[in-house]
Amino acid sequence: MLDIVRSTPNGNGLDSVNGRGLERRKLTLDQRVDLAADLASGRRLLHPSIKSTAASLKITPAQVSERLKARARQEAKWRAAEARWQVQNEAEAVNAEADRIVSAWRLSSPEAREAAFRTIGASEIWDILARIVA
Repeated sequence: MLDIVRSTPNGNGLDSVNGRGLERRKLTLDQRVDLAADLASGRRLLHPSIKSTAASLKITPAQVSERLKARARQEAKWRAAEARWQVQNEAEAVNAEADRIVSAWRLSSPEAREAAFRTIGASEIWDILARIVA
Protein backbone atom coordinates (compact mmCIF):
# COMPACT_ATOMS: atom_id res chain seq x y z
CA MET A 1 0.00 0.00 0.00
CA LEU A 2 2.92 2.33 0.58
CA ASP A 3 3.66 2.42 -3.14
CA ILE A 4 0.29 3.97 -4.01
CA VAL A 5 0.28 6.71 -1.37
CA ARG A 6 2.68 9.52 -2.13
CA SER A 7 4.72 10.82 0.70
CA THR A 8 4.82 14.59 0.95
CA PRO A 9 8.27 15.92 1.72
CA ASN A 10 8.00 18.92 3.97
CA GLY A 11 11.52 19.97 4.78
CA ASN A 12 11.97 19.51 8.50
CA GLY A 13 8.84 17.41 9.06
CA LEU A 14 7.20 19.86 11.48
CA ASP A 15 4.57 21.39 9.24
CA SER A 16 2.66 18.26 8.29
CA VAL A 17 1.09 15.34 10.11
CA ASN A 18 0.74 11.88 8.61
CA GLY A 19 -2.71 10.55 9.48
CA ARG A 20 -1.58 6.95 9.40
CA GLY A 21 -0.95 6.06 12.99
CA LEU A 22 -2.49 9.25 14.29
CA GLU A 23 -4.71 7.25 16.66
CA ARG A 24 -1.69 5.40 18.04
CA ARG A 25 0.09 8.56 19.11
CA LYS A 26 0.30 8.90 22.83
CA LEU A 27 -0.71 12.53 23.09
CA THR A 28 -2.14 14.17 26.14
CA LEU A 29 -5.50 15.92 25.89
CA ASP A 30 -3.72 19.28 25.74
CA GLN A 31 -1.42 18.07 22.94
CA ARG A 32 -4.40 16.72 20.97
CA VAL A 33 -6.21 20.06 21.33
CA ASP A 34 -3.08 21.93 20.19
CA LEU A 35 -2.72 19.60 17.21
CA ALA A 36 -6.39 20.02 16.31
CA ALA A 37 -6.05 23.80 16.51
CA ASP A 38 -2.93 23.71 14.32
CA LEU A 39 -4.73 21.55 11.75
CA ALA A 40 -7.91 23.65 11.81
CA SER A 41 -5.97 26.90 11.38
CA GLY A 42 -3.80 25.57 8.59
CA ARG A 43 -0.62 25.98 10.60
CA ARG A 44 0.00 22.27 10.06
CA LEU A 45 -1.29 20.01 7.31
CA LEU A 46 -2.93 16.64 7.82
CA HIS A 47 -2.30 13.87 5.32
CA PRO A 48 -5.07 11.48 6.30
CA SER A 49 -4.88 7.73 6.03
CA ILE A 50 -6.82 5.88 3.39
CA LYS A 51 -9.03 4.43 6.09
CA SER A 52 -9.94 7.78 7.66
CA THR A 53 -10.45 9.44 4.28
CA ALA A 54 -12.77 6.63 3.19
CA ALA A 55 -14.73 6.84 6.44
CA SER A 56 -15.11 10.62 6.07
CA LEU A 57 -16.54 10.24 2.57
CA LYS A 58 -18.63 7.14 3.30
CA ILE A 59 -16.81 4.84 0.91
CA THR A 60 -14.63 1.81 1.50
CA PRO A 61 -10.85 1.90 1.85
CA ALA A 62 -10.74 -0.63 -1.01
CA GLN A 63 -12.40 1.89 -3.32
CA VAL A 64 -9.84 4.53 -2.41
CA SER A 65 -6.95 2.09 -2.84
CA GLU A 66 -8.25 0.93 -6.22
CA ARG A 67 -8.55 4.52 -7.44
CA LEU A 68 -5.02 5.29 -6.25
CA LYS A 69 -3.73 2.19 -8.03
CA ALA A 70 -5.56 3.20 -11.22
CA ARG A 71 -4.02 6.66 -11.02
CA ALA A 72 -0.58 5.16 -10.48
CA ARG A 73 -1.08 2.93 -13.54
CA GLN A 74 -2.21 5.92 -15.62
CA GLU A 75 0.76 7.96 -14.47
CA ALA A 76 3.09 5.11 -15.43
CA LYS A 77 1.48 5.01 -18.89
CA TRP A 78 1.98 8.77 -19.24
CA ARG A 79 5.62 8.48 -18.20
CA ALA A 80 6.18 5.68 -20.71
CA ALA A 81 4.50 7.69 -23.47
CA GLU A 82 6.62 10.72 -22.55
CA ALA A 83 9.77 8.58 -22.75
CA ARG A 84 8.74 7.23 -26.18
CA TRP A 85 8.02 10.78 -27.37
CA GLN A 86 11.44 11.93 -26.15
CA VAL A 87 13.19 9.05 -27.95
CA GLN A 88 11.23 9.85 -31.13
CA ASN A 89 12.17 13.54 -30.95
CA GLU A 90 15.84 12.70 -30.43
CA ALA A 91 15.76 10.28 -33.39
CA GLU A 92 14.14 12.91 -35.59
CA ALA A 93 16.77 15.47 -34.59
CA VAL A 94 19.56 13.01 -35.43
CA ASN A 95 17.92 12.22 -38.79
CA ALA A 96 17.56 15.93 -39.61
CA GLU A 97 21.22 16.51 -38.82
CA ALA A 98 22.20 13.50 -40.94
CA ASP A 99 20.09 14.86 -43.82
CA ARG A 100 21.97 18.18 -43.64
CA ILE A 101 25.33 16.37 -43.72
CA VAL A 102 24.23 14.17 -46.65
CA SER A 103 22.94 17.18 -48.58
CA ALA A 104 26.20 19.06 -48.06
CA TRP A 105 28.20 15.95 -49.03
CA ARG A 106 26.22 15.47 -52.25
CA LEU A 107 26.58 19.12 -53.21
CA SER A 108 30.34 19.15 -52.64
CA SER A 109 33.07 18.37 -55.16
CA PRO A 110 35.30 15.30 -54.84
CA GLU A 111 38.14 17.60 -53.79
CA ALA A 112 36.01 19.15 -51.01
CA ARG A 113 34.99 15.66 -49.84
CA GLU A 114 38.65 14.64 -49.69
CA ALA A 115 39.49 17.76 -47.67
CA ALA A 116 36.56 17.04 -45.33
CA PHE A 117 37.77 13.46 -44.88
CA ARG A 118 41.24 14.72 -43.94
CA THR A 119 39.78 17.33 -41.55
CA ILE A 120 37.56 14.80 -39.80
CA GLY A 121 40.33 12.23 -39.62
CA ALA A 122 40.52 8.72 -40.95
CA SER A 123 40.29 7.09 -37.51
CA GLU A 124 36.95 8.77 -36.73
CA ILE A 125 35.55 7.77 -40.10
CA TRP A 126 36.76 4.17 -39.69
CA ASP A 127 35.20 4.04 -36.22
CA ILE A 128 31.84 5.04 -37.70
CA LEU A 129 32.19 2.54 -40.54
CA ALA A 130 33.01 -0.21 -38.07
CA ARG A 131 29.82 0.54 -36.09
CA ILE A 132 27.74 0.47 -39.29
CA VAL A 133 29.22 -2.81 -40.55
CA ALA A 134 29.15 -4.58 -37.18
